[in-house]
Amino acid sequence: MLTILSATKNTEALTHSLLLLRRHEKDFMLRHKKHYLSEHQTIVKEMQSTISQLKAQLAELDVTYTKLNTILNSIQEYQVAFAHFAQLHQQKYTLMQDIEAQSALISNALADAPLSLIIFHTLSQEIHQALLLPRFDAKENVTHFEHKKAALIAILTPAQHRLFEQYETLIYQLFTLEVKLGSNENKGAEGQLRTSVHFSEQQITQLSLSVRQETETQLRQSGYVMLLSLTIMHCILISLLVFLITRQQPKT
Repeated sequence: MLTILSATKNTEALTHSLLLLRRHEKDFMLRHKKHYLSEHQTIVKEMQSTISQLKAQLAELDVTYTKLNTILNSIQEYQVAFAHFAQLHQQKYTLMQDIEAQSALISNALADAPLSLIIFHTLSQEIHQALLLPRFDAKENVTHFEHKKAALIAILTPAQHRLFEQYETLIYQLFTLEVKLGSNENKGAEGQLRTSVHFSEQQITQLSLSVRQETETQLRQSGYVMLLSLTIMHCILISLLVFLITRQQPKT
């Protein structure tokens, strides 16, 4: 009984740990703090240890569950996918900071050229808005950028043009990085991340269901054994009582 309860506890721990992994994933994307990566790795190691314990417990219960290795592999794949996604996401964060700094330099250089400044700000805002869309179309945005920049370059001085070329290089790097990250949850690094974590969730959910069913079976069997034991004890007590009463009756 203790073994099945321990197995149930470990299964619940896996579910909880996966939720923590998702939380650290979201925290990293929001705050860009590297310690979330190390915490993510720590929890994965804890889950690997939990799965090892669970294997031993299910073996002791003579329960065959062939997908524990699948769960272990899926968690490892999720960790790899998250590490790759986090690396690209960090590169994007750094690149966005570089673009912002370069934009400030260009804005200062165009302070005395109102028309050029308006065109540049419009172009920058359109790029920023495109990056916020759920679906980023790199080809479409490159075409749009090429069209818009032509009007701007035509009225820039050589010095201003050199500044813009540096900005342009950063923008193309950003577009390339967006493609690697994935334009939506079905493509790129983000698609791999979502696929791996959803598969892990499905496998752990199935494991929880199997262990719960086994727990219910064990409890029913324990209940039957206890009921049988109580019945036997009851019969023994009645027999003993009858024996004692019979002995105490006076002989005729």
